[in-house]
Amino acid sequence: MIRRILRRAVRYAYTFLGQKEAFMFKLLNVLVHEMGEAYPEIAAQRELIGRVIKEEEDSFLRTLEKAYPCSTLPWTN
Repeated sequence: MIRRILRRAVRYAYTFLGQKEAFMFKLLNVLVHEMGEAYPEIAAQRELIGRVIKEEEDSFLRTLEKAYPCSTLPWTN
């Protein structure tokens, strides 16, 4: 479920905003600040979570690049 949400956000940013690099992992500090009190394991595992999110983003971005070459994206026209 979380992977699906992450990929949907990455695909939207790639397709409509021209975002070609991983960015979601940079929002981890905001997540820890907002949700860390309710979910202390997020703060405790911050480094691991950040690496996993970045790896997943990078992997999915490679997939998107193969599936949707830049010349076929709406924002390049």
